[in-house]
Amino acid sequence: MENSKSVLIDNNPGRNAQTFGIARELGTDIELIH
Repeated sequence: MENSKSVLIDNNPGRNAQTFGIARELGTDIELIH
């Protein structure tokens, strides 16, 4: 799951903000996604 998100951010840098918010809500380590 985390890998999929990483790829999504790489493919869509603009979506980084959305993923950031989702990750924060989920309580996932933002550093890990970065």
